[in-house]
Amino acid sequence: MKKIILLFLSAVLLLLVLLAAGIVLAPWIMNRPYVKDRITAALSERLGGPVTYAHAALSILPHPHLSILDSQFSIPGRLSGKLESLDLYADLRPLLRGKLVITTVGLDHPDIGLTFSGKKVIPAEKKSPSEESPETSAAAALGAAALRVANVDFMISRGRFTIVESGQKRLTLDRLDAKFAVPPINKSGASVESLHIIGDVQGVLSDVDALPGPVTFSIHHFDGLPQAISFSDAEARLLDASFAVSGKVEDYLTALQAADLTVSGTAGPETIEWIRTLSALPPEMTLQAPVAITPTRFIWRNDGSVDLAGAATVSNGPGLSFEVSRTPERILVKKLAIRDDQSRADLTLDFSKGKMDLTFSGNLLHETLTGLFRQEAFQFGWIRGDVTGHVNLDQPMESTIRGFLEGEGLVPPFELPAPVIINRISLKASGQTILLDPLVITAGDQAHTITGSVLAAADGWRLDLKTDELDWEKLKPLFGGSDKGESGLPSEMKEAKKTSVPMRVNLRLNADSFSSGGWTARPFIGEILVRSEGVDVHVKEARICGVNISGTASFHAAETKFDLSAAAKQQPLEPALNCLTGKDLQISGTYNFSGSFINQGEKSPRMDTLQSEVVFKSKNGRIIHDVAVMRVLQYLNATELLKGKLPDAQKEGLAYSKLSIRGKIKNGVFVMKEFVLHGLAADITGRGTFDLSKRTVEAVYLVAPFTTADSVVKHVPVLKDVLGGSILTIPVRVSGSYDDPAVTPLSPEAVGDELGGMMKRILKLPFKLIEPVIPKPKAKNPSNP
Repeated sequence: MKKIILLFLSAVLLLLVLLAAGIVLAPWIMNRPYVKDRITAALSERLGGPVTYAHAALSILPHPHLSILDSQFSIPGRLSGKLESLDLYADLRPLLRGKLVITTVGLDHPDIGLTFSGKKVIPAEKKSPSEESPETSAAAALGAAALRVANVDFMISRGRFTIVESGQKRLTLDRLDAKFAVPPINKSGASVESLHIIGDVQGVLSDVDALPGPVTFSIHHFDGLPQAISFSDAEARLLDASFAVSGKVEDYLTALQAADLTVSGTAGPETIEWIRTLSALPPEMTLQAPVAITPTRFIWRNDGSVDLAGAATVSNGPGLSFEVSRTPERILVKKLAIRDDQSRADLTLDFSKGKMDLTFSGNLLHETLTGLFRQEAFQFGWIRGDVTGHVNLDQPMESTIRGFLEGEGLVPPFELPAPVIINRISLKASGQTILLDPLVITAGDQAHTITGSVLAAADGWRLDLKTDELDWEKLKPLFGGSDKGESGLPSEMKEAKKTSVPMRVNLRLNADSFSSGGWTARPFIGEILVRSEGVDVHVKEARICGVNISGTASFHAAETKFDLSAAAKQQPLEPALNCLTGKDLQISGTYNFSGSFINQGEKSPRMDTLQSEVVFKSKNGRIIHDVAVMRVLQYLNATELLKGKLPDAQKEGLAYSKLSIRGKIKNGVFVMKEFVLHGLAADITGRGTFDLSKRTVEAVYLVAPFTTADSVVKHVPVLKDVLGGSILTIPVRVSGSYDDPAVTPLSPEAVGDELGGMMKRILKLPFKLIEPVIPKPKAKNPSNP
């Protein structure tokens, strides 16, 4: 017996020695090149891709496991990664029989990337065109991996997981700590879509297009399939919001296709601002923060649609209950109720494809609105009413609106390209007519008071409005040409806005003043017709710089046309010219004017396509700053004949009793057919052309000075016989830039008969043409330079 016990103890001792030797020698053996190659080959075969590692170690206690240090792996087209330590725990009983069965995998600081093309690749052997090759989706790639690691528990410490689709990062999980299991897979039904994981996890989610920043989360239980992951008892932080969340997220391994969540918690200012931008609300409608959210269901889809139903309480403000849906083509507010001790209001809205159904009833006092919205640059007033309406922008006759609405200090519940404040609104509606008495709005920095009516008619919306001052440059951003307010909208909604049904509007406008392009009409009375093809304007009465304007204009995508008439009678000249030119020209008188202006066939009006007929007459004034006339006077004052005899152009100008100009504008060039001036010191006639685009002049003038005849005869006595009672007339040419023209003498032979005829008509006396001579500069005395 002693011998048997001794033999048994010897055997045990031998086993312990061999085991100790195995433990000591195992790392050395496992890291031998031959053994290492065998291990990497086995792991590579198991994972379906190459595996490399720097060092391996075998541990028996407390549980047998293999530690592979500084390893890297790759499943081509699917997974790749690296980790500091990969611990493989085996089942002891199969191990005693020489079979390795891994039960638990521990990953220390893993950095794993999942890459897929996002494109369908149909292998030739597959008959169904809907089937995809494994590398075309994240679910397929992880499903293929699940086949190889089924019935295994995983423990992840401080990991990182990244999904890349077609070269673009779609999702990142960072600082990941997780415990999860891949349940057994029925081999008969195994497929690349067999991924199924359960467990708990915490970390940081980032690089998700639909979110404004990273999400710190902790999920105490989740159940994940390739198509969706569901969870309960989860906590999440986004920006300055903290939520308790449960629900389901679809296609979480790609670009997030859908999410159905139940949320409760609080949202701070940053989150409220993000929600406001996403909802395309104006800045003034930013809720006070924090907002306490009671269990609210939030359904989001990647096509841009959102469903939201629940309740919230604004900090120190009223309570809200809501049920809202939004798609790229429709906004549906099934319910929006606002309640506090002072106010009760209910709103419904259904807007899609140019149609809108709206109801509002109740009242919201100033204190309620102040408590509801963040107050910075704008103070809300109040609103009350009971109105129900159906509006069809494309078929106005189908529209009906009934009830009343009153309020002060409001903003439209949608963001516009330019800020708009409703200072005051009072409307009454009965069927197809809305009476405004008044509507006071501030667009930009200018307030407008509007009264009148809006009628839904068969040919469109008829607006008969009277207002004070309108500045089109400040109103224009409201009618397009800006993306402001669309940054938070999905691309489908932006496109829907662009292709929405255009309104047909007939506007009869009576404005005390109307400004556009630097011009102001006081008053402006006319009709504006807005159609899908463009805008047509019929100006009945407009007074610009004292000139009465009437006619028509059309502004279409392909061309701009206008046919306008202008007239003025017995108006002061100097303020009119200063208003039209924006300069102090100091040309006085009382004038009459008539003209017509036509532009056709161009996308935008250009000076070189302008055509017009102009007749201008003025009397009893003085010209000081007309460049051409003043330059002629300066030139003649320098001649030998008239040296210093004409008025000083810079000091005195040229007084006149009558002035008339007749001409025609064609292709941007003013052809002056007749210039006639009866001056107190001289009579002047002229003809020529003025290029309005290039600002150049090419003209000929005849000047007949009255006060210089005696002086001329004294200087040139022989002229006494030549003139024989005729009036001396001097021809000159004016050419070059209109701001700085050159004046040169002109021979009498170069003067045309028509110009001479004009001078004859104005003088009603015989005249003689004579070419002036500019005196030569005196020679300098060498001794006195």
